[in-house]
Amino acid sequence: MLKTKFYVILIIFGFIFTSISDDIDLTETEDLFSSNEELSDEINPILDQDPNKVISIVNGEKISLGEIQREMNAQLQRFGGQISPEQLSTIEQQLFEDVKNRIINNKLLLNAIKENGIIISDEDINNEILNIRNSLPEGTNLEDLLAAQGASIEDVKNDIRQQLSIAKIADSKTSNVSEITDAQAEEFYIQNPEGFQTPEEVEASHILLTVDANDNDDIKESKKEELLNIRNKILSGELSFEDAAKEFSNCPSGERNSGSLGVFRKGNMVPEFEIAAFSQEIGEIGDIIETQFGYHIIKVANHTYEETISFDEAKEQIKNYLFAQNKQIAFAEYIKELRDSATIEDL
Repeated sequence: MLKTKFYVILIIFGFIFTSISDDIDLTETEDLFSSNEELSDEINPILDQDPNKVISIVNGEKISLGEIQREMNAQLQRFGGQISPEQLSTIEQQLFEDVKNRIINNKLLLNAIKENGIIISDEDINNEILNIRNSLPEGTNLEDLLAAQGASIEDVKNDIRQQLSIAKIADSKTSNVSEITDAQAEEFYIQNPEGFQTPEEVEASHILLTVDANDNDDIKESKKEELLNIRNKILSGELSFEDAAKEFSNCPSGERNSGSLGVFRKGNMVPEFEIAAFSQEIGEIGDIIETQFGYHIIKVANHTYEETISFDEAKEQIKNYLFAQNKQIAFAEYIKELRDSATIEDL
């Protein structure tokens, strides 16, 4: 029960950092960082400042820069090193403000939890710890995993106690939120038709022989002939498509995934490749096509066509979504009330 409600809380607090990440184009990242220490020396004045500095005082309780820095670092680690120093420099101040506000909200909520007499039992916490242990790969020790990250099982228990407490108070303060009616769900369905259409998709593999810009016509023809021979060997059964992709393809997908490009939609590939992939029969070894990258042969594994999900199919999902959304709004209003009645001083 708590897990479902806790998800709503995660959404409320999770939107903060999500809004930052939406502005980052990770596809343009070149020089990826591997540690926050590297960044703090060059472009992270906030992460490099004195952690003992007091940033805010909430109802007489101090918030140090160190608290904010730890949460900022934790947020950045969730990107797995996929933000360049240049990108991070553009979001650092926004991240600082968002994390600071999150910490203020948490302190206000924890005070409200005490005032409301909310208690989480050791049994509840131990059950959550057991769920975590059961979710780990076989042979993985939770304590060892935590130690490697500079944390302990007690740290996890404290976090769980806090989050379950927040989930309980959220449930209490949003208990008056009404269930979603069929009419409300249908209105949402009608107003958001694009959300209930599944796009046409293809799952395909390819073998690529690249062509360099400096290759003359003879070299190009030679590569095309080589690919034709490979295709003939596949068609005759001498080679499987997958083995041929591993052995001959110049695309990284060859060695890595036996040529598989996974599932893609229209607009994801260059036009020549897209037209061929979406027009081929499943299982067919296509004719050689030429793109800006070179010569390809394609094998389509699956092809799903665009379709509209009916209201009856989507109704319960819509109801759950709108109900969770209304719970978020109600809880956000409660947090605003806590902030309005608190004494918050930014230094």
